[in-house]
Amino acid sequence: MRILLLLFAIGTFTGCRTYSLLGQWLSPQPAPSASPGFIASPRPGELTTDAAKRAQANAELLQEVYRVVFVREVGDRASFGSLVDSLNQGASIEGVYNGIAHSNEYRGLEAQNPGARPEALKFFAGELARVELELPEPREFTTADALPLAVLGAPPPASDLSFGKGVPSKDGKPDPAALASKYEAIFKGSSIYTLKRVLADETLTLLDFKKKDPAKLAQWYGAWAARMAGLGVDFGIELRNKADEKFHEAFALKMPYDRLLWEILNREHRALNSLHFKKAEPQVTTQPGGTKK
Repeated sequence: MRILLLLFAIGTFTGCRTYSLLGQWLSPQPAPSASPGFIASPRPGELTTDAAKRAQANAELLQEVYRVVFVREVGDRASFGSLVDSLNQGASIEGVYNGIAHSNEYRGLEAQNPGARPEALKFFAGELARVELELPEPREFTTADALPLAVLGAPPPASDLSFGKGVPSKDGKPDPAALASKYEAIFKGSSIYTLKRVLADETLTLLDFKKKDPAKLAQWYGAWAARMAGLGVDFGIELRNKADEKFHEAFALKMPYDRLLWEILNREHRALNSLHFKKAEPQVTTQPGGTKK
């Protein structure tokens, strides 16, 4: 049975941008049917089981992770199928995401794509300042943090300028604008992939702190998701684009933490992709290092 579910899940990554079961996370209403060719034709009754539905949802989620993190479609069926299988067996979305965002392939993308667009850098710096000011102890970044992660097994890069320690203040209070300017200086010239990784890593630290109080986390998420909706970025599912704070808060209260986490990381990646690649949906390559289409 496990083999059948895995084969079924692998058959769902043919490139259509419709997320039939992911959409059901956001609304109790029936989601639109997937476009022809998105889902391999199941055997009679196969989708009526919870396990089959879970496998399909996990495959859709992982396809989205590939698209917004790597900025490409799935190219390796074996690796994709292995990760879907891990999710089907209970692996966390956070764990799978961290494995992808710190993989050798992702490290290569950081090294091969220096220099994010100024608009993306400015957005990154502002969001990072917001995150750090909500943490009990903001992290001290240096120019070493702005460099690509070294490929596994290689020595770390040598660079360690801090641009001054501590959080800038104004009238005795933390100054978000000054802190954002400091981050812009530190991360100037960084790859868009480095910016995405750093912001996501710090967001995960913040969420780990906030998850201790689910009600406050839901309230925070409602305000955050409504603010992100104001960016005008297509976040992949229509309901994600609603600038309705109460709607998003209610969603957060009913969803498992692990899935809420992906809703946040997904928006961060898509927002940075849109600013750097100048499209609501990022340009896509069919294989790592392939030619952009």
